[in-house]
Amino acid sequence: MSKKLVFLLVIALIGYSLFLIAKPHYNYYAFKSDLRERLYVSVAEGEKEIMEEILKIAEQYNIPIEEQDIRLYKNERRYTAVISWEETVNFFNVYQKTFEFHVDTSQ
Repeated sequence: MSKKLVFLLVIALIGYSLFLIAKPHYNYYAFKSDLRERLYVSVAEGEKEIMEEILKIAEQYNIPIEEQDIRLYKNERRYTAVISWEETVNFFNVYQKTFEFHVDTSQ
């Protein structure tokens, strides 16, 4: 009986650790997708409106960026953005892993 309990506990810890790792990566991919979609249709808007929209999308996905972390460029057709940030995942106060994320919508 105790072996089964230990096995279930280990499986639960592994599952929770995978969840902790997957959450910032999911937020990264969802943010990147929404940002590309939003910037693709940003033809006639000003830089300030675009910056506010980017920050609003980042807040939606709990992305820890501020206005100075965003480099916004305008070419003849639309805006592009380059954004970088780091997120640290804490595993039960025993181990911390920092993930670096980078979004470049010009590619």
